[in-house]
Amino acid sequence: MAVFNNAAQLQQYLINQNMLDYTKLITEFDIDIVRTDEMPDTLLGLALPKTRTIFINSNNSTIGESFILAHELTHVLMGVESAAFYRSSYVSTRKTEVAANDGAFFMLIKEFITKWSIDKFNFNVESFINYYRVPSMYYFQIQSFVSRNADIIFA
Repeated sequence: MAVFNNAAQLQQYLINQNMLDYTKLITEFDIDIVRTDEMPDTLLGLALPKTRTIFINSNNSTIGESFILAHELTHVLMGVESAAFYRSSYVSTRKTEVAANDGAFFMLIKEFITKWSIDKFNFNVESFINYYRVPSMYYFQIQSFVSRNADIIFA
């Protein structure tokens, strides 16, 4: 039950609605968030688009919940079952995972630059990563995403 066919459609919706708070999307599209401590420590989150449910591992994680939620939210809104979001030492190249990351990056970067009044000349990937506790292994993926999408991110 896809709401959006791809991350670009999601981004355009967020721009058109001037929606900078991903938690409003959770409410607007009636998505259930289930926090549980019954998941393995290596499993951070899981999305079930058919039931519009996101499972979040409530065990302490060094990875910020905002990033996990925004990533899994993108899976739900695109109607794509997530590969379980594991804590790992590599960046997935699966198309659906890259799209979920791009959706999460877009939502969180828009929120970040608005909150701190940052323009494209002063955006710092490392500050963004530290603020949202995004794993540093995504540094170059974020940098590439921002370079490719600067016109719409900083519009």
